[in-house]
Amino acid sequence: MPDLAADLLARYRSLGLDPPPWAYPLPPSIPFVGKDYGRWGGILVYASAENLSRYVRDPKRRPTFLQDERVLNRHRTALEEYPVRFFPQVHMAPFSDGSLLVATWYYVWRRFGDPPSEPRALIESIAAANFCKFSLDEANNRDYAGHPRKLAISVPYVEADLRILRPATVILPRSIWKHREIQEAVRAAAPKACVVPLPQFNPRVVNIHLAKHEERAQTLAESLRATVLAAWVPRLKGYRNGRPYRFLVEMEDALASPPSPPPPLSPP
Repeated sequence: MPDLAADLLARYRSLGLDPPPWAYPLPPSIPFVGKDYGRWGGILVYASAENLSRYVRDPKRRPTFLQDERVLNRHRTALEEYPVRFFPQVHMAPFSDGSLLVATWYYVWRRFGDPPSEPRALIESIAAANFCKFSLDEANNRDYAGHPRKLAISVPYVEADLRILRPATVILPRSIWKHREIQEAVRAAAPKACVVPLPQFNPRVVNIHLAKHEERAQTLAESLRATVLAAWVPRLKGYRNGRPYRFLVEMEDALASPPSPPPPLSPP
């Protein structure tokens, strides 16, 4: 089996590791590649952007693995460095807080059946990454998914992810997918992949923007009561009364109405 992490590291080095002037001074990290990656054809799940604002506010909080070569594979390193916890710590909040692991479990259950029953086993069966490979050098946590010029800097690294990992499924933020340039790049690098664009999975989106799904969410929660997900969802922080199931209803709708066919590539 090829050493996917080594291949990714080599490709990232060839692309260059210097952050742009507006970014926090860290090189990009390759994706977390699970030891069992390749099940279900390979599932690559993207969060939006790494939030490093806490290190801007308090540089002393910056862990040692961000200060040596381990920084280039920091998500795998974090899993090995931090103490065991229910949702594995991989230095990517939407995975470490459990939200994207809940979403991934549901996707696997919905499409393939029989997903792993433990969060650690689940993340070891997928690849996980930030689509935006650089973080804003600011004390406030801001997302730049709506800024195509900043996103464009990450595209070569994302293309490397896709060409080396060759995922059958790519789950990514809808706010990033909406840009035509992103669609063209992803389709060119992974023409056979099933792309699943979803909103970001956080309390603000779920509690406010997905409130329309409340009735269906209650029905879905009841149908999943006998699964391990019923024990995972209450561990998500910032939600009440099973509200994370609203996100899973949104996923149902996305799977029922997949993205339109690949757009034509722009002329060179």
